Amino acid sequence: MAVLNCGNPSDDSLAILEAYKDFDIEVLQQDRGIRLKLTNAPAEAFVDGRMIRGIREHLSSIIRDIVYVYNEIQHHNRFDLSTGEGTTNAVFHILRKAGTLKPGRDPSLVVCWGGHSIPEKSTNIPKMWVTT
Repeated sequence: MAVLNCGNPSDDSLAILEAYKDFDIEVLQQDRGIRLKLTNAPAEAFVDGRMIRGIREHLSSIIRDIVYVYNEIQHHNRFDLSTGEGTTNAVFHILRKAGTLKPGRDPSLVVCWGGHSIPEKSTNIPKMWVTT
């Protein structure tokens, strides 16, 4: 939903989810991959009935990362996601797989991952900052 709603100036995730409470995404398997079926998606993600190419590319990247995390991170003893060190190691591997980190080249990268619009009283929601 965040990618589909990228033109919205609001970062109030609860308001966005309420505005699109009928939104649904279905993954349909096809011979050579998958197709996403979106129901009640934000109209701003489309021009003349076609999804904006940049948004489509972001969705493809998200699917790639979800599959990688599920297959290679989440179900392997190599990553202890209950510790800061294990989570940092997992994030490093995700960024490397995504092509964000290139061997032999300074990363010149700062990543702020969530938390910027979470109220301070929401202590049960983790905030993570990764810098390289």
